[in-house]
Amino acid sequence: MTIRFAIFDMDDVLCAYDVGGRIRKLADFAGRTPEEVSRDIWESGFLHEADNGRWDADAFLKEFGDRLGAPIDKETWLAIRRTSMQPLPDTLALVRRLAGRMPVAVLTNNDALVAREIDALFPALRGLFGNRILVSATLGWAKPDPHCYLAACKWLAFNPTETFFTDDLQVNVEGARMAGLTGHRFRGAGALALALQKAGAL
Repeated sequence: MTIRFAIFDMDDVLCAYDVGGRIRKLADFAGRTPEEVSRDIWESGFLHEADNGRWDADAFLKEFGDRLGAPIDKETWLAIRRTSMQPLPDTLALVRRLAGRMPVAVLTNNDALVAREIDALFPALRGLFGNRILVSATLGWAKPDPHCYLAACKWLAFNPTETFFTDDLQVNVEGARMAGLTGHRFRGAGALALALQKAGAL
């Protein structure tokens, strides 16, 4: 099948995401240990529920503060999230090159606050992807559930069997393949370029 569309994960594909650094900053803010923050937010299932759209942006922020043990305002939350994200220029350059050949999109497992504030978090995305930036909370399904990819393709008007998908997590790549997409596990821009060439996209 000819590849006519491409979808990219965000964290650890388009940007390097320092989860540990983010947890440490949140711990400093809340006056808690990183282990406590990791336990109450990352290991509790809260973020998975948020990725599936359980809370809208404002309710998510309040719930986040409750679990953090300290109310956190939007600007502080965004600043800490943003400093944990470092754009990967080689991948972004590859996206720009590919965008000259076919429609490209983002599909990231994230909460409704990220969906609403994506331009503040990662300003470079809009110029590359336009309105094709999808957050799982908006879709009501999170990767690796095949429904997530199918919902994304429906929203984007992409044919799944003609869509190339890349993610840093193998489980998410397998979910994409179950939905009929061509999946590639991201290990760097060079390997991604080779995979795109092999698929006939470049």
